Parts: sequence; C-alpha cells; structure tokens
Amino acid sequence: MEDKDIPEWLNSEIFKEMHQLYAKINFWTVDMILSGKTTIILPKTIRHFLKISNTLPKFCNINAAQAIISALQTEAIKRLVDKNVQRKPGTVLRV
Repeated sequence: MEDKDIPEWLNSEIFKEMHQLYAKINFWTVDMILSGKTTIILPKTIRHFLKISNTLPKFCNINAAQAIISALQTEAIKRLVDKNVQRKPGTVLRV
C-alpha cells in the first residue's frame, strides 16, 4: 500500500497518539488482571474494570472504555477465567 492510498487522518499525529493511548490502556488492564496473586482477587479485579468501563462513557471517554472491554476479551484473560472459575455447564459466569 502506497502513502497516497492511506487516508490522511491515519497519518495525523492525533490519531497516532490516540492509538498509543488505546494500546497502553489495553496492556495496563491485562497486566493488572494477570498480575493478581491469588484467584480470589481475579473476580474483584475484573468487576472493578467492568465498573470503570461502564463509567467512562459518562465522561465521554469512549476510547478508553473500548480499550478496557477489548482487554477483557483477550485470550489470556479468557483462559485465566476458564481455568480459575468452576461453573456448571450451561450457566452464565457472573463477575
């Protein structure tokens, strides 16, 4: 893909900064959840980030909310939750 094919807004500084911030929030969320020392902390930490992601749109911070939601949907978090949470088949996980 040549530079002339890339939309102008993708090359803008504000887009690059916004993308870097998104990546930092995403990484920070995953890091905080995975650094929990015990499995007792896991549901509390996930619940905390869910509350944050629900609150951020009230402050018009949709990008940060999406970054947190995206982090909660990563494979590392899914494997951790499936490994540490025992549930009956067919039931919904409540965090």
